[in-house]
Amino acid sequence: MTVTTRHLATLMIFAMFGFAACGEPTTEPVDQNPEPTEEYTDEPVLASLESVVGDHPEENGETLERLDEKFDITLPAKFDVVDTQSPVRNQASRGVCSIFSTVGLMEHLYIKAGQADPDFSEQYLQWSAKFEVGSFPNTGGSSGSSNLDAIVRYGIVVEEDWPYEGRGWNSSNDPECDGEKSQPTRCYTNGAPPEEALAAGKFKLPKREYVSSYTDSLKTYMFKNKRAVVSGMSFYYQSWSHGGSKLEVNMDNKRAGAVVFPSDADQTDSEERPAGHSILLVGWDDTKEFPRLAEDGSPLTDEDGNVIMDKGFFLFKNSWGTGGAWGSENEFGKGYGWLSYRYVQRWGRSVSAAEPELDAPPIEICGDGFDNDENGLSDCDDSACASESICVEDNRNVSFTSEPGEAIPDGDIDGLLDTISVDANDVIKGINVTVDIEHTWKGDVSILLIDPNGEPAVLLEADASTGTTITETFFTDEFNGQEAAGEWTINVIDEARFDTGTLNSWEIEFIF
Repeated sequence: MTVTTRHLATLMIFAMFGFAACGEPTTEPVDQNPEPTEEYTDEPVLASLESVVGDHPEENGETLERLDEKFDITLPAKFDVVDTQSPVRNQASRGVCSIFSTVGLMEHLYIKAGQADPDFSEQYLQWSAKFEVGSFPNTGGSSGSSNLDAIVRYGIVVEEDWPYEGRGWNSSNDPECDGEKSQPTRCYTNGAPPEEALAAGKFKLPKREYVSSYTDSLKTYMFKNKRAVVSGMSFYYQSWSHGGSKLEVNMDNKRAGAVVFPSDADQTDSEERPAGHSILLVGWDDTKEFPRLAEDGSPLTDEDGNVIMDKGFFLFKNSWGTGGAWGSENEFGKGYGWLSYRYVQRWGRSVSAAEPELDAPPIEICGDGFDNDENGLSDCDDSACASESICVEDNRNVSFTSEPGEAIPDGDIDGLLDTISVDANDVIKGINVTVDIEHTWKGDVSILLIDPNGEPAVLLEADASTGTTITETFFTDEFNGQEAAGEWTINVIDEARFDTGTLNSWEIEFIF
């Protein structure tokens, strides 16, 4: 384990809305460039808003504005990561936009890591999110954060192992798939994966990272990491040039893929039929302008007759295919769009993930509770751990506890030190460290364990994730083979300013 800490936290906070929303009716197989027919329209199918946002907390606007000050960076007026995107996909007639935006993020991250032409299975991720994670089992919707949870924990297969099916199951596929709210979860996943998909190799991402939808926070995260972000949000029909709008749409905005901040009339109309959508943010342009819209779809004007413009837009990749009018004239390619900064900041919930390490084979970590090498066995049940001292049957555990209740210095790289005196002379076979920490932004916190010789081991690195408590147990084998007796110190470091916390207690458990 490399003994380092990140002394500049990356801004990644709060949970996103992961809306399973817009899909385009089409015949199978899914064509990424379909010609309009009676069965193919340019109007996305929308899902219930309530069914896809139930597991996401609201963002705190006051906190977001304050936390932006964590970064001292000059952002360019224009930025994009389009060169590391996979092709625009078509979710067809299923309300699984969050699945497509999440897989789009995953493919982007694999391209960044060096894999050519990755193509992962949306079909498999929909099943995994429902059955393995248990996300919204009674609806077609799932959240982007739940989707990434499935990818990080279980992994997904490539497209050819279980190709995407553009139509959802109905009673002709399964008598119980009758469209009623009580229908089984399998109706929303088109059944279970074929055996070859279950047996196929799984591809993962190392961790999920929440991102604030506050404009400068999103831009800072994207620029510093050169990374796209999944964002889900409330859907406003006229702004998205959707045919379900009771107001007229603007065809110029539609062809550009421009989504402006909705008018009061659009908000009133849309909130009568609440829905949502999830897309992949891939850049921005501070200078980009599009007109706000009047009820008749014409550019909105002020009292002096001047057109009211929205200025400042995120560039995004959509999942409505490339065969319709929407986004057909976007300068970055068909299927790309522009989304108002104000819109995202008001309604967006955003999340991203870290890049995979393509050349790193999975290795079983003995004692962490996970099946790291993906062979169906974890820790001492895995033969890879058979000879490890932690798995010997005559092991005994001895614990020592401290309850300092002390404040963690804010933005101080030296952090808080608390020491426990250990009087056991036995040889260490493993150590568990359990902490109880309260912090207004737990992602600022790094934790090190320091042995009696002054040698540290990193237990937790600051990742800027959201949350206010750290009540976890960390396993380390860094000190195996040495005697336990002496002064053991925990070092809790707050890596960034403005948020504060307290180390309530910690316990060190030795495995002998």
